[in-house]
Amino acid sequence: MVQYEAFAAALLLCDRVAANESTGVTDLGGIFFELESQQFPFQREFSLWTHLIWNYTDKAKLTVLCREEGSNWFTNLVRDHPFSFEGHGQKSVAFHIDWFRFPRPNRYYFYLKCDGEIIITHSIVVREKSPSQ
Repeated sequence: MVQYEAFAAALLLCDRVAANESTGVTDLGGIFFELESQQFPFQREFSLWTHLIWNYTDKAKLTVLCREEGSNWFTNLVRDHPFSFEGHGQKSVAFHIDWFRFPRPNRYYFYLKCDGEIIITHSIVVREKSPSQ
């Protein structure tokens, strides 16, 4: 029996993702693992990049969620994005988030789901920046 699976080799948050279709090269600019702000709530635009690996041919829906540490509430950043898995392969996928509101300093978890199942998670820390910094 064949087991059909999709994996994400990475999930990164960055300022921008630029893909060159002719060369196949993807440039990730400004990868971050933490953010700082003097004022909360604060809003920020960013991109999420992931590299998917799969072993089947099918269509799926990708969803990106965010959860603040200590909370049970999830925010949908990307909902049911259609994706086609073709053969056994791999592909990079990027999502641009026009703005996201970070209500307070804390750790924030980002989840990538494929057809409802979490395939990777990544977290960042949002800190309060002191006025002297």
